[in-house]
Amino acid sequence: MKTRAIAFLFAALCMAPVAANAQITLATLVGTVQTPVTTFYNYPAIAPNATLDVTFVATNTSTTPTAITKLALSGIGFLIVNTSTLPIVIEPGKSITFFVRFTGGPVGTYQANLQVNSAIIGLQGSVVQAATLSVASPCTGPDASGAISFGRVPQTQTATCTFTVANPYTQALLVAPITLTGSAFKTVQASSASIPAGQSLTFTVIFTATAATAYSGSLTVGVQTFSLSGTGFLNPLPAPTLSFGATSLQSGKQYGLTAILPSPASTTVNGTIVMSFTPASSAVKDDTAVQFFAASSRVLPFTVAQESTALLFNGQSSAGFATGTTAGTITFKLDAGAVGFSGNAVATWTIDAAPVSLTAATANRGSTSLILSITGLDNTYSMGPMTFTFFDRNGKQLGSTISADFTPDFQAFYRGQNGGVIATGSAFQLILSFPATGDLTTVGSMNVQITNVAGVTSASSIGFP
Repeated sequence: MKTRAIAFLFAALCMAPVAANAQITLATLVGTVQTPVTTFYNYPAIAPNATLDVTFVATNTSTTPTAITKLALSGIGFLIVNTSTLPIVIEPGKSITFFVRFTGGPVGTYQANLQVNSAIIGLQGSVVQAATLSVASPCTGPDASGAISFGRVPQTQTATCTFTVANPYTQALLVAPITLTGSAFKTVQASSASIPAGQSLTFTVIFTATAATAYSGSLTVGVQTFSLSGTGFLNPLPAPTLSFGATSLQSGKQYGLTAILPSPASTTVNGTIVMSFTPASSAVKDDTAVQFFAASSRVLPFTVAQESTALLFNGQSSAGFATGTTAGTITFKLDAGAVGFSGNAVATWTIDAAPVSLTAATANRGSTSLILSITGLDNTYSMGPMTFTFFDRNGKQLGSTISADFTPDFQAFYRGQNGGVIATGSAFQLILSFPATGDLTTVGSMNVQITNVAGVTSASSIGFP
């Protein structure tokens, strides 16, 4: 047998959308409001390299349980963020939610089709030119989620930060609107500005902590909205102990984070926990699937009651989070609002590099070739060397083991996801074709070994139908 060059399965051209079937209806979810979607959904415009998640709800409107057997996308720029394994059975009148992420590449319009069973919904997103925003000390940010912090300020005091809005393009850029919300934040900046090519404008935002509490606001600059936060503080809480019920973190998993104070709180305190992620690979900027999955965010509120030691996250004893598909370091930082912490309220855990994890491997026969389809994740972004062994229906090896190195192909695939910046994780799908002659029905199964820097993964006895 001979191998052909690796063939990645790229999204097909968008099909014309059709109405949802009678059993499953689709809607978008914003807060608690559902808006039905029957044929098409248009995402709000975003900046290059930005991401936008939209929550979709699939509801079973029939009187019998219905299984979701297909949840797929075809097109460019969109990704289903969903860790559940198909099929998913939905009871009558019940729903499931999942997220579809639009990731901005070059300026332009992007289209895709979302398919849930036989329901196909057209998706469209647009990427427009956008200014860049930076802030000066004592502020920090914006981080990957667009959050800017004014830090902790003594009650009745102020913090003043300088904001710079730059035009990175070769022509003038109209930035509109420029708006600020939040009673604790003030500025004198105009509501819009035309910035010459390569130039910038600066303005100040003043945060006033009139009370010992947490404050929030937002700054909108064109199509981008940045969240603002600041805290007036009094007496701190003791630093909590954070744990997640396991000795180590693994990619592609979900865990529950708990936080316990060493002594009871003297007063009821509300605050937030913020998670951040630093990839182990220098080729990767971020993995946006690393987040608290209940909120599809990296920020979650918490409460600790007076005389209690347990922090409650959205009223729950633990905060569920997903580890994404990239090796690196996850950091959790707690902010106790006006009260603060007396010690280090930060915990860091490492997601170790791991051999390739396979989620599916199937084999099929063509008229003149044998076809292997594999999906999985490589949290090291280093996979490439593979070996393939074929067997007849009695388990006897056919020919010699085939070896091939697809490292350049995988590197090009990952670099090409987002203009060289990987932000959507290491999940992949590939198809390999093995030209063959003779009676292909005698081929019964095959074994595959895949190597990355962390080790070797084997998939044995992949059967041909």
